[in-house]
Amino acid sequence: MDKHYKPDNLYQNYISSISMPDLDFIIHYSEWMSDSVIEFMHFHPMFEIYYVTEGNLQIYVHDHIETLSEKEIIYIAPDIKHYVLHTPGKHWKYFVLIFEIVPRSGRKFAFHSMEAREIICQLDQIQQENYILLREPFDGEHIIRNIEKEQQEKKIGWVSTSNFLFWQFVILSLRHINNTHSAQECPDGTLNLGLEASKFIHMNYQNDITIDSVAKYLNIAPRHVNRVFQSLFGTTFSRTLSILRMEYAKNYLCSTSYSVEKIASMVGFNSPATLRNLIRQEEGLSIREFRRKYSINIEIKEQT
Repeated sequence: MDKHYKPDNLYQNYISSISMPDLDFIIHYSEWMSDSVIEFMHFHPMFEIYYVTEGNLQIYVHDHIETLSEKEIIYIAPDIKHYVLHTPGKHWKYFVLIFEIVPRSGRKFAFHSMEAREIICQLDQIQQENYILLREPFDGEHIIRNIEKEQQEKKIGWVSTSNFLFWQFVILSLRHINNTHSAQECPDGTLNLGLEASKFIHMNYQNDITIDSVAKYLNIAPRHVNRVFQSLFGTTFSRTLSILRMEYAKNYLCSTSYSVEKIASMVGFNSPATLRNLIRQEEGLSIREFRRKYSINIEIKEQT
């Protein structure tokens, strides 16, 4: 006789986790359950979520009986006694998830990231209130179905994909506890200096840009600017600036009848000869040949 529990829907009985800079998200158990399963009174040192996808669910929690309707969710704090009340003849379906979020340092007040602190703050509120029932409908069933699909198909990377979907479910549902905006203005991590320098050049290529002006904008030493460009783009700052100016100049050469002198000035070159030389080096053509080959067939008068 096969005594293994083998439901035909989402069921995860392996402890799995996602590691982040400040915390670990640990999934202890999850299952998509129905009225065919009888729960017993239990408690554990982890958080638990009940999310109703069909019918109405009655749950005993901390000496109260609460009724959840479809798309409603209850968060239960660690060490709180609870179980689903069984009523013969009634039908329901619900998703249950047991998890914990553990600080990497072992001390919740040692978090560095704003995001981690805000998440822990929400969990602290659940612990203070023992459980929180969210009556505002939460559309999380599509996430559960995606988890179920990942675990059934078992394509490459299905374990990590499932874990991140569990994380998404938790985070999106937590937002309903306290409908406030995050105080975090940008992602945690190190600013991509090379990309910021590139954007600065795009915005100011027509001006007199120097490596010193870029360094000042990024608040780094001038000698570091070239290292940043070399590591990200495989080239130097001056080469990047020259090529970018040339590309903008090519647009003017093809779409206007402006003089070379005017176009060179518009894109930030100190001399039209610099533009001519670059076109010759990169395209193998003179300015006249380049225009003849690529000019748009519209007549545009010279503007001064």
